[in-house]
Amino acid sequence: MEFESPAFRLLHQYNNVLNGFAAEMSMEALEKFRQNKVVEYIEEDTRFSASQTEIPWGLDRIDQISLPLDGLYSPIDGTGSGVNVYIMDSGIYPEHNDFEGRAEIAFDALGGDGRDCYGHGSFCAGVVGGANYGVAKGASMKGVRVLDCNGDGYTSEIIAGCEWLVTFAQQPAVVSASFSGSKSETLDQAISDLVATGIVVVGSAGNNADDGCSYSPSGSAECITVSAMDDKDTRANFANYGSCVDLFAPGIDITSVWIGNADATYTLSGSSVAAPHAAVIVTNFRQMEHHTKYVIAGAAAILLSQDNTLTPAEVKLSLESRAVMGTVQQAGVGSPDRILYIGEGDGPNTPSPALACSDTITEDGSIITSPNYPNNYGNNEDCEYLITAGQGYVISLTFDTFDIEDGSTCQYDALEIYDSSSALASRKIGSYCGSINPGSVVSTDNAMYMEFTTDEVITGQGFRATVSFIQLAAECSCPGTCDNNQQFNSPNYPNNYNDNDLCEYKFSVPPGNGVLITWLDFNVEQAFLGGCFDSVTIYDGEDDSYPSIGEFCGTSLPDPITSSSNNIFLVFDSDSSVTRSGFQGKFSPASLNPPPSTSPPPTTSTTVTPPETTIYFPPEGNCTCMGTCDIESRLFNSPNYPDNYDDNSNCVYRFSVSPGRSVIINWIDFDVEQGPLGECYDSLSVYDGTDNTAPLIGLYCGATPPGDITASSNNVFITFESDGLGTRSGFQATFDETIVPTPTPECDGTYTDEEIVVTSPRFPANYPRNAHCENSIIAPSGQRIEFTFLTMDIEFQDSCNFDSVQLFDGLEVNEAFNISVPLCGTIVPPNPFYSTDNTMHVFFQSDATIQGAGFNATFRFV
Repeated sequence: MEFESPAFRLLHQYNNVLNGFAAEMSMEALEKFRQNKVVEYIEEDTRFSASQTEIPWGLDRIDQISLPLDGLYSPIDGTGSGVNVYIMDSGIYPEHNDFEGRAEIAFDALGGDGRDCYGHGSFCAGVVGGANYGVAKGASMKGVRVLDCNGDGYTSEIIAGCEWLVTFAQQPAVVSASFSGSKSETLDQAISDLVATGIVVVGSAGNNADDGCSYSPSGSAECITVSAMDDKDTRANFANYGSCVDLFAPGIDITSVWIGNADATYTLSGSSVAAPHAAVIVTNFRQMEHHTKYVIAGAAAILLSQDNTLTPAEVKLSLESRAVMGTVQQAGVGSPDRILYIGEGDGPNTPSPALACSDTITEDGSIITSPNYPNNYGNNEDCEYLITAGQGYVISLTFDTFDIEDGSTCQYDALEIYDSSSALASRKIGSYCGSINPGSVVSTDNAMYMEFTTDEVITGQGFRATVSFIQLAAECSCPGTCDNNQQFNSPNYPNNYNDNDLCEYKFSVPPGNGVLITWLDFNVEQAFLGGCFDSVTIYDGEDDSYPSIGEFCGTSLPDPITSSSNNIFLVFDSDSSVTRSGFQGKFSPASLNPPPSTSPPPTTSTTVTPPETTIYFPPEGNCTCMGTCDIESRLFNSPNYPDNYDDNSNCVYRFSVSPGRSVIINWIDFDVEQGPLGECYDSLSVYDGTDNTAPLIGLYCGATPPGDITASSNNVFITFESDGLGTRSGFQATFDETIVPTPTPECDGTYTDEEIVVTSPRFPANYPRNAHCENSIIAPSGQRIEFTFLTMDIEFQDSCNFDSVQLFDGLEVNEAFNISVPLCGTIVPPNPFYSTDNTMHVFFQSDATIQGAGFNATFRFV
C-alpha cells in the first residue's frame, strides 16, 4: 500500500500475522474503510504498558518443590544455549556486563535505534538470561522494542513487532511479552499467528487484580500466561487471575539488570516480572532438544517428539505437567494451582502421571485425562474414575481442555460426574459434552465418581483435568462443636446444651460455590405460640453484619439452607432457663450456577449434521418486534430499549430450552406504565406454554422488577402491549434453563396425609394476581397439626393488607380462631405453628398489583 495523503498516513503494513495495516486517518477516510466490504474489522489503536510496582526479592523459588527457600539455585541441566529469546518490551541495553555479550538489538517498531531508555526490557532480559540474575545463563537475548521511554506502546507497534518476528526470528525461538493492556482482538490474533509459525510466546497476566481473560495478550489461548506470586507462594494482590492463567512464578521484589551503566541493577514487582521466568524454562526445554541423552524424570514427564522438536502446544503442556501443585495461596477464582518448576527430579507436590482409562485416585494434584490424550479418544470407550480424599476435604476437578462429541442430551459421548463414590442417579452433578470447558466441578464430600463413555462414530480430543483436595474451613467458638467430617452441633450434643450459651459458627467453601447447611437433628426450645426462647440464627456471609437468612427453633428439621456466597455464619443463643438436646448439622459446597448438560459441537474431521444444542435458539420471527432479542446472549427487551417504547406496541416472545428442563426468566430492568391505583395501562403477560392459550403465569407492570419466573416446562410465551398514551423505558431480561419445579397442589384442597408440601399457587413461579386460595388439613382424632413454613416471598405491607397467608383452627376462615396473624414479606416467620385440635385451615390471598414467589410449607401430625 503506497497511498499517503493529509487524510491518511500509513504507520505499519502487516502481511504475516495479519492481512492488514495500521494508519492515521481522517474520520472521512475511516468511514470509507468501514463501508468497504473487503474490510473484516477495524479496531482503534490501544496503548499498552509494562506496569510495575516497586517493592525488593530474589530468584530462588523455581528450582525447588516446597518452601522454605534454601538459598541455592540448582536447575535441571542445560543453559539455554542455542535458543533465541526475543524480549518484546522497551528495548535492551546490550552493554550490560550481566549479558556477557549474549544480548543484541534486533528490531525497533517505534523507528528508533532499539536501545532501552526505560529499563523494563533490559530488566526482563536479565531475568531470562543474565549471568547473575537469569535462569538460562546461555540463552541469546534479542531486543524487540515495542514500548517507549515511559513503558507504553500501541497495539499497532506491538503487532509490527510480531510481524517482524514471523519474518526474521531465528528458531528455536521464544518471545517474552511482558506487557498488558485492554482486550484486543487484533493483538490476540497476531499472537495466534506468531505461535502458528512455531514460536513460543510467554506473556504477563497483568497487574489489575482482575480476570486475566479480559486483557491482552493474556487472553490469547496460545499464549503461556504467567501471574505473579510472592516468596510465601501467595498470589500478589495486584496480579491478575482466572482460567487464562497457566502458571504462577516469582513476581515480587525481583532484582535484575538495569540501564544507565554496565553494572546497574534494580528491583521490581509485577506479573511482567514473573513472565520472563517462564520464558526461561521454555528455553531450557528447547535446549533439551539438542541433548537427547538427557531424560527428565518427574511426576508428569516432559514429552518430546521423535523428531526432537517441541511445538508451542507441547511446551505449554510440558510446563503445566512439570509444575509444582497444591501450594498457591489466594490464587483467585478460576486460577490453576501451578508454580513454575525447573529443579531436578520429582517431588511430592508435582502432579502424578496422567491416568489410564479407569482408575482410583487418592493423590492431590493427580491428572486425569481421556484415553490417548492429547490425541483423540477411541470409539466405544467405557472408563471409570473414583476420586477419594481424606475426611474433612472436598474434591475440586479443574478442566484444562475439553472436547467431547456433542449431543442435545450428551447421548453420543459423555463425561458424567457424580457427587458420591458410585454412579448414584440422585447424586449426579452433570453430564458433560461439547467443546465448552466446564471449568471447576466441586464435590460436597470427600468422594467423586466419573464415567466416560463414547459411541462407535465421531471422536474428539477429550479432556484433561487436575484433581485438588481442598480442606473446608470451619471456625466454631464453643469447644466440641465442630469435627473433621464437616459436621457441627450445639454444646454437649447429644446431651442438653447449657443455659446462656452463645456459640458462633463460620463455614467457608471454595469460591464459586455456596455453603449448603443440612440438618441431621434439631431440638431447640420454642415458645408455645411460635416464638423462640433459644435459637439458631443464620447469616448470608462472613459475620452477623450480613443479611439474616432466618431464625430457627422447635423440633422440626429446618429445610436445607444455601448461602449466596462461599461463606455462611451461624449464631446459637440460649436463655437462662429450659434447655434441649440441641442440634447437629453438616456443611458442604453447593454449586451456585449448575452447569449446562451440553455445549456447542466440537470441530472434527468428519462432516456431520450438528446435533441440537442445549438452548433452543428461536428461528427468526419468534421475537416479532425488531431489535427486541439477542438470542446469542439470551437477552430480550422492549422496543427501543433503553429508550422509551412506542405507543400501541404489540410484541410476542417465544423461548424454548432443553426437553426435561424449564424456562426461567430473570429481570434486569423494568419500567412499564402503571395507573395510580395499580392497574396496568401497558403490560407484559407471561404464559406457561407455547402460546396465549396456556395458563397465565402473571400480568406485570410498574417500576419494580418482577421476581424470577420459572415455567413448568421447556416453553414460555410472552406478550408486551402498550396503549396509545404514555410510554416508559420498558424492560430488559434474560432467559435460561433450570430444573423443572416441583408440581404444586391446586387451591381448595383437603389433606389427610402428613409430610405434604403446601404452597401458594404456581410456586415457585410468582403467584397470580387476585388469588383466593384455601386449603384444609385434617389430622386423626386426638392429634394436632404442626405447620412449618420453609420459604416466604409475599408482597410486604406493614399490616399485610395486600397479599398474605394466614392460619386458622378449624376448616374455614374465622378470625375468632386464628393461629397466626396475616403473614407477608420475605422473612420466614418463627416456626412451627400448632393447631389446638385436629384441623387447620390455610388461607392465601393476593391483590391486583405486585406479586412474589409466595410460600411453601410442610406439616406433620403430633
